[in-house]
Amino acid sequence: MGAGSSVGPSENATPERWVALDVLRLVAVVLMVQGHTFTALLDPVFREGAWVRPHGYLHGLTAPMFLFASGLAFGVATLRRWPEHVRIGSASKRRFERYGWLLFIGYALSLPEMSLRRLFGEAGVDNARTFFRVDALENIGVSLLVLQGLVLVLKRPGRFMIAAVVLGTGLIFLAPAAWRMPVEALLPLPIAAYVNVNTGSILPLFPWAGFIFAGVLTAYCCLDRSMSLRPYRALGLGVAGLVLWSAASALEQSGLNWFGEHNYWKTSPVFFFVRLGLLLLGLSVLCFGEALVARGSTAPKSHATGWMARAAQETLVIYVTHLFLLYGSPINHGVARFYRNDLSIAMASVVALLILSVSVGVALCWRYARDHDPVRFRRFQKGTALLVVLVALFKP
Repeated sequence: MGAGSSVGPSENATPERWVALDVLRLVAVVLMVQGHTFTALLDPVFREGAWVRPHGYLHGLTAPMFLFASGLAFGVATLRRWPEHVRIGSASKRRFERYGWLLFIGYALSLPEMSLRRLFGEAGVDNARTFFRVDALENIGVSLLVLQGLVLVLKRPGRFMIAAVVLGTGLIFLAPAAWRMPVEALLPLPIAAYVNVNTGSILPLFPWAGFIFAGVLTAYCCLDRSMSLRPYRALGLGVAGLVLWSAASALEQSGLNWFGEHNYWKTSPVFFFVRLGLLLLGLSVLCFGEALVARGSTAPKSHATGWMARAAQETLVIYVTHLFLLYGSPINHGVARFYRNDLSIAMASVVALLILSVSVGVALCWRYARDHDPVRFRRFQKGTALLVVLVALFKP
């Protein structure tokens, strides 16, 4: 719903579009829709077999992929247009507005039954935890607000990158300790929710925002001094990913633990770098594919990938639309209301494809409306936001 409606930053087209990044976002969208649909609709009798474990492992990469792609997009757009973002001006103001929309939508989606009164009823404490829990949109919104703040304060790309690397490293390596903290006793609930899962958060900043900061560092390494994509970025990404994955996997197999008692699958820095290595390897493959297609195609890249770029920049619209279609909203019943835990693998796959198709179609229409009548589009945005607030205030 926000200006620049993507899960993460949505930047205007540039002369040299990074198609591999667009594809990475779309792959994440496909995995997200398929994973959510299977979780909600698949009959338990089909949740067994050799496919279940690799399927679960693959879908464990969906959130890291979204977060990493958000940081990557932020890094590319910021470094290429550094003078525009290093001062308080129209570009930085648009960014702050965009990230504010991410937080608004994230919290609106978490509001119990779209009613603020539910926060203060008999189940007020539990409802408040649900409302303030941190998921992908809240994590991305706050992380990108912090990054943009660093850009404004530090002024130079080198300083900014040092600060981003230090902060991201801290989020990764302090995660085991952060998750052991009794944060609800130390901090107000809205802040405590960003530290660990004790208050019900799904993707707190520790360690998940580390993927966003890793994306920013990757962007920095993929651009040369003229802010163009390095010719051999695919090879470099592949080597870095392979080294990182191999080293982290070796540590994983060694059984060494320097972090005390912790949830390996959620907070382990070792497992974090296993996944980051896989993401870099995957991005490398996409870069090789982009280069091969560009070499064998006579059509301009912008013509061949225009729809893909537009859809990739509207992943927030796809995200929200698929939630409404699958789980329902104040204005509609979702598919899960009628077929929860009731479908075969084939039928669940068909439903996932339909949900994905409709969501992408809505996203492309959203983008078309924004591009062709921006004034009315912004009025519609603000009107929709006002309506959401009024419903939340007055709904019993």
